[in-house]
Amino acid sequence: MNVEEFEDAVWERDGVRIAVRAPRDTDIDTPYEYERALDGGRTVKDLRNLRIEPCLGDLEYDILDGDFETPNGRMKLKTLRESY
Repeated sequence: MNVEEFEDAVWERDGVRIAVRAPRDTDIDTPYEYERALDGGRTVKDLRNLRIEPCLGDLEYDILDGDFETPNGRMKLKTLRESY
């Protein structure tokens, strides 16, 4: 899975936009293979810690809200998803 496929997988499964700071064709060692989205009551920090960072390792990335800004880690995923 490359960066572009990873970003698309996060959007499709969790309904959240991310931007990985790496060339689009950079390989991701651990694919984003989750069957269900995290519950809307979880936070942005939970998404980072439980799903994104274990896959990306040292690659830098941003989670983006509907205004293309970085949301606070305490923001609920339901609120983030509604911003799009």
